[in-house]
Amino acid sequence: MCDEDEADLFESPELLPDDLQAVIEHYSVKIENEDPYQVCRELLAAVEQRGYTFDYGLDGQPYGLCRIVDTKPTRS
Repeated sequence: MCDEDEADLFESPELLPDDLQAVIEHYSVKIENEDPYQVCRELLAAVEQRGYTFDYGLDGQPYGLCRIVDTKPTRS
């Protein structure tokens, strides 16, 4: 889950680590040339490995990129 107050990092890529910026750039080219819905599934898997997540619609347009926030309760 994301922090609800966090901005969509797709709109501020300069705030992302360089490796994640490269992944997004790679998949943005694929989205233009392949099935965008399938490419979003692949991109989601790649960004989740790096601690981020996003949503996408049936149109294959990703949105809402944010860092994954751990919502599990911690033991005291």
